[in-house]
Amino acid sequence: MLACNRDDHVRNFSFLMSAAGEWRISPAYDLIYSEGMRGHHTTAVDGQTLSPTQDHVLRVGAAHGLGPRQALAVIEQVRSSVADFRKIARGLSVAAATVAQVARRLDEVGTQFGGARARARAKPRTRARRKT
Repeated sequence: MLACNRDDHVRNFSFLMSAAGEWRISPAYDLIYSEGMRGHHTTAVDGQTLSPTQDHVLRVGAAHGLGPRQALAVIEQVRSSVADFRKIARGLSVAAATVAQVARRLDEVGTQFGGARARARAKPRTRARRKT
């Protein structure tokens, strides 16, 4: 979600079986920037397809036995990777306009997603002063 990969259909999730016959989820693959159909994720997260938030992800994690500490650690790992987009894209000579467009969208998605870093990035609200 934080990488704006909305092409997250079931064929992009797999399991691997070890030689001992134990199943585990495969490493992530086919992760690319994609706005999806009309901006929606292909896979719903806690019923949400347009703008899943950290709360949606935490609820799904809890429903599947993933504690909040573990879930937040994964979220922060992804958030940290996404934060490197500008530097990596520039190093790969991606066009400046493309970097700006994708980076702007990643920032929007990160803010909508919520969480500690998103709140820290949000502009502080100012209060109107009363005339005395």
